[in-house]
Amino acid sequence: MSYRDVNSALSRIQRKKTPKSIDILFHPGGITDKKNIDWTKNEAFLNYYSSADRRTESKVLKRNEFKSLIEKYETIFNN
Repeated sequence: MSYRDVNSALSRIQRKKTPKSIDILFHPGGITDKKNIDWTKNEAFLNYYSSADRRTESKVLKRNEFKSLIEKYETIFNN
């Protein structure tokens, strides 16, 4: 998931009646080589855990811009 994805989703949620709870799920991290996964042969899992998207999500979560976005919506939703 990207910064843009989260910003868009939170913006849409904000326009609805007051949400009670919002969960944003990321799956950061991952592996660099499919051969390191020894618990499955499922190609979909192998592709998911070795996808560059896992590392991208990790970077997004560490960015100050993302932290500011979350703080902005925490303030809006908690008031």
